[in-house]
Amino acid sequence: AYVGDVFLEPQLTDNTVTAHVRLENAGQVACEVAVAVAIRSADDLAKVVAETTANLSLVPGTNKKSWTLAIPEARYWSPDDPHLYVAAIRIADEASVLDVEDVRFGMRELTIRNNKFELNGKPIYIKAAFFEGLYPNELALPDSPEMARREIKLAKECGFNMIRPWRKPPPPMWLDMCDRLGVMVVGGMPIECMRLWPTVTPHLRDRIEETVSSAILRDRNRACVVQWEIFNEIHRREMSRLKHSTSMLARRLDPTRLILDESGGFAGGANIYLPYQFEPQRFNDVHAYPGSLLCPSQCDAFLTISKTPEELEAMGLAGASFTGSKIVPGRLSVVSEIGYGSLPDLVDNNRRFAEFGNPLTPPYRYHQMLAESFRHVLKENGLDSVYPDLQKFCLDQQAIHSEANKRMLEAIRLNDSVGGYCVHALTGGDWVIGAGLLDLYRNPKSSYWGTKEANQPRYLALRVRPRNVYACQGTRITVDGVNDLVPISGKLLVEVVSKEGQRVFQNESEVSMASGIGQLFADQLDTAK
Repeated sequence: AYVGDVFLEPQLTDNTVTAHVRLENAGQVACEVAVAVAIRSADDLAKVVAETTANLSLVPGTNKKSWTLAIPEARYWSPDDPHLYVAAIRIADEASVLDVEDVRFGMRELTIRNNKFELNGKPIYIKAAFFEGLYPNELALPDSPEMARREIKLAKECGFNMIRPWRKPPPPMWLDMCDRLGVMVVGGMPIECMRLWPTVTPHLRDRIEETVSSAILRDRNRACVVQWEIFNEIHRREMSRLKHSTSMLARRLDPTRLILDESGGFAGGANIYLPYQFEPQRFNDVHAYPGSLLCPSQCDAFLTISKTPEELEAMGLAGASFTGSKIVPGRLSVVSEIGYGSLPDLVDNNRRFAEFGNPLTPPYRYHQMLAESFRHVLKENGLDSVYPDLQKFCLDQQAIHSEANKRMLEAIRLNDSVGGYCVHALTGGDWVIGAGLLDLYRNPKSSYWGTKEANQPRYLALRVRPRNVYACQGTRITVDGVNDLVPISGKLLVEVVSKEGQRVFQNESEVSMASGIGQLFADQLDTAK
């Protein structure tokens, strides 16, 4: 007899965990066994915090049993306190221990209440990083555990509390690190890639259901995995017909997590299923890439997401609108793909490839090809006189990338109808090489730092409009505060300094920064001089 499967279902309402256990009897006759379920804190495996035992008669084949255990003084898993528990399931007969299965889990729940995300009953703003999981030499797996740990730690240090893997579930080793380091993860499915695959055949439904089942059954005990994302940007009717039925399969396999049926909402809009709910609610899941150059009207468009016509009128944005996604006013929204782009430092990367890489791999070759192509084009157009150094060309792009990401995230955070965003992308490589905040060797690009600034829990959004000012025209300066933490008070100093270093405007005031969004300063400047 042995343990076939374990699913641990945490309940924060009464601080219990239910162990759903599948026990297999491989013999041809019933066998008598003793089953023990013990819960320990991962911090102290010698101490049992909850346990139960049972004597069972297992019939040949599959036997399913469930036990609910109360966890005293339960600690909840979160990015701030990634506390883990370990459940040990032991089967023994009179002669010996037949099998022991250890499963790590966390007490936590991500859900939506009152149009806000809540983690463990407390509001949380989602700051996610899109992630394709591409690597320099191992391609689809981390080159080393150190490289995987570095990218996760850099994501967290950048202010991200979530990572959204796409196109393939990450390796277990990577998820182990997210469990321990405290980063929420979206469970993504490799079942739809923007018209490309999978191929539509009579076996399409079976293939998709098998893929979804295997992904959920593998990772449904993970503390870090807080949501399942079924499809992404559906363009084909054959796929859109499967949105609800596949979501229902996911719900049967895991009642505890949020389920998003389609990121981007391309096929009739996105729907989200709350934990234990079988009926979805409409959800504004937005993909937006404004492109260059980022201008005030594009920033204003982010302020219009989910707003009613009356709200837009009051905001003075009645003529503005956000296009490209099916958005329902009044619904919680997430901009789940947003970002700018820039080249990695091709000079530095190619030096690393020459030292550590494999000339037969695609990343080695396309980094080399890009460097050669840009040098050729700069010379062909005479721009090598401006950029004789390819490295400076790459770094100047990254500076623009940094500023654009910062401004886009700032605009999104100023919209109180938006509950989060996902920056494309944490790492570059392959066809998203320009999107990365980290290059393929996990070195932060300049774009990392502007994004990190915009991710901070307390942020001052400074706006000068217009930024190109005629002397007779004047300009308006505003400072808005975005505060994800408790309220604070202090002095706000606003200065305008000329190119020569002369202070031409100064204002100091006592301000209170409440939780949420609020204006701290606004003034019209006389620019005649």
